[in-house]
Amino acid sequence: MDADHIRREDLCHLLTTCRARIDPGDVHLGPRTAARAPGLRQNDVASLAGVSLRWYATLERGDYTAPPADMLRRVADALRMTAAERERLSLLACPPAQDPPPETVPKDRYRELLQRLEPRPAALLDHAMNLVDATAPFRAWLGTSRDGPWVNGLLWAFGPTAARRFTDVGRLRDTAVALARDLRVRRPFDTDVTAALESLLALPGIAPHWHSQDAALIEPVIAHEETTEDGAVHEVLTVTTRLAGGWSLFAMYEPTVAGPSSTTP
Repeated sequence: MDADHIRREDLCHLLTTCRARIDPGDVHLGPRTAARAPGLRQNDVASLAGVSLRWYATLERGDYTAPPADMLRRVADALRMTAAERERLSLLACPPAQDPPPETVPKDRYRELLQRLEPRPAALLDHAMNLVDATAPFRAWLGTSRDGPWVNGLLWAFGPTAARRFTDVGRLRDTAVALARDLRVRRPFDTDVTAALESLLALPGIAPHWHSQDAALIEPVIAHEETTEDGAVHEVLTVTTRLAGGWSLFAMYEPTVAGPSSTTP
C-alpha cells in the first residue's frame, strides 16, 4: 500500500475520531439531541476553527496540499487535540515530499546510552525498527543472545513470544501497526521501511489491526500487561525515545519503580 493512501486514511481517521469524542454542549453548540449524531459535525469544527466548511472537508479527505500551519493549529485547538495528535496532524497534513536527508548516526553514543540503562530491559532500534543492540536483560527477555539486527520489532509483535509475554498482545500489535503506518508516511521511499511493511502485511492475522491509527498508540510512554515465566501478570511501562537518524531507544520500567522524569535518557 502506497504512502499517500495510508496518509489519507490516517488523516481522515484522526480527524473523525477527534470529532466524535467531543460533546457539542462542551463547546457551546447546544446539548446533544436524539436526532443528532454523537460528536461534532464537519461544519461545527469549521465554525470553531474559523475556516470554511469546504476547506475543512477538503482537509479531512487529505486533498489539501500543505495547509497553513496557523489553520492547522486552529483545527487542533477546536478538536482539543493532545500533543501527540497535533504532531500527527502536522505530519499527515504536510507529508514529506522525500525521505529525510541522511543523518550521521552516532552509534557509539547510542550504545553508551543503552549501557546506562543496565540492568533494565532496553534496546536500540534503527529507522526501520530493526533491533541493533540490547541490554542483557532485554536479550534474556526476548529469548535470544544473537548480535546484530536479528529481529524487527514490528514483526516480533506478531510472533509467539509476544503472544506469550503480553496479556494485551492485541494492543501491542495495534501499536506495531500504528508505528509501521507512521514510518511509511515519514519515510515514503525508504527501502528498509518498505521491506518491513511488506513483511508485516504478509503476516496472517494482520487485517484486524491494520486500521488502528490511534495517535495514542504511538505515545512515548505506554502501559502494557506482561505475563512472567511463572504466570504472574503485572503492568510494565514501555518508554520510547526518538533519536537522530530515525533511531529510537526502547526501555521497560516497572510502575512501582521510579521511572524517568522525561523520555530523554
